[in-house]
Amino acid sequence: MSRPRIGISTTTGHELSGPLPGYPRTNVAVDYPEVVLATGGLPVLLPLFDPAEHPDLVTEQVRDLDALILTGGHDVDPASYGQPTRPVCGDTLPHRDAWDLALIDAALARGIPVLGICRGMQVLNVRFGGTLHQDLPTDRPGDVAHWQSLPPDVTSHPVVLAESGVLREAIGADEVMVTSFHHQGIDTLGRGLVVEATAPDGLVEAFSLDPSHGGWVVGVQWHPEMSHRRDEAGRAVVRALVRVADEVRDCPCCNPED
Repeated sequence: MSRPRIGISTTTGHELSGPLPGYPRTNVAVDYPEVVLATGGLPVLLPLFDPAEHPDLVTEQVRDLDALILTGGHDVDPASYGQPTRPVCGDTLPHRDAWDLALIDAALARGIPVLGICRGMQVLNVRFGGTLHQDLPTDRPGDVAHWQSLPPDVTSHPVVLAESGVLREAIGADEVMVTSFHHQGIDTLGRGLVVEATAPDGLVEAFSLDPSHGGWVVGVQWHPEMSHRRDEAGRAVVRALVRVADEVRDCPCCNPED
């Protein structure tokens, strides 16, 4: 049987070496397609474009997918959740925010599962009416290092999982160590979202969408794709997405006849 097709959002960057250093590229960290392959899915990279210039293409991008992963990257523009940009906010890509939000809407309309990782979780929270801390060290100073000094594939702090939920079922543990690279985080939780995990300082580290509000939607603030080679919990998060994608791809509501 063929693998479920897992769409992976990308961003823009610049070639650092080779024949054309500095030339703009569409890119994504190799960890994302690797963890999708490792957990039974077929990764499909989605090139970033401005939906204002191509308003009908996002639906086409999502049309043949069985699931969507929203990846990490730039800070989310505070204008998207109705706040002014403070000096502590990092670089933003407003057209990427618009594209990610359009991808979410298209995925929800098709009923396919969505996993948001780091920035992807934050965009999901904004999509459901939530807000973000623009800089955790400023807004929530504490002992938890949300931007770790350890290598990316090494876990650095624990998160406590809710007593029940998608992630508790997938990971099967009360607590899991995570790899963490973010200076922003959830402030006000979006409508219909349910907390799935918290850090020792109380920051929301994962959520899911209440089934009464829609389909399978999960956000994790940590990076399971970075730790998956040495960490079963990292693989478990993405494996849960792939499993649901495999279940829904035969659903006539998600895959209507042309």
